[in-house]
Amino acid sequence: AFSVSCATTAPTNNYIALYNQGTAATTVSLVSLTFSGVTMSIAPSGTGCGINPGATLYLQIVQVLSTAATTKGLQFVGYAATANGAQVVFAGAFS
Repeated sequence: AFSVSCATTAPTNNYIALYNQGTAATTVSLVSLTFSGVTMSIAPSGTGCGINPGATLYLQIVQVLSTAATTKGLQFVGYAATANGAQVVFAGAFS
């Protein structure tokens, strides 16, 4: 299972910050995360998944349950898909 929630203030851990530098508001409709050969995608939960121009939206990874271990330092890649068709790519490592 994979769970992501939206927040307008930075959570204390396990989050990805998205900054809208464009001129149009949009909504995050899907988050995809790939690590150890496993890809998981889900629509984020919460009512605050919209992001206005000049604003930051935080996607908190609430839960990752998989046969692949999410050990510290393990690399991941992913993207956040928006309602207007954009895909915001991100990468990092579990901490």
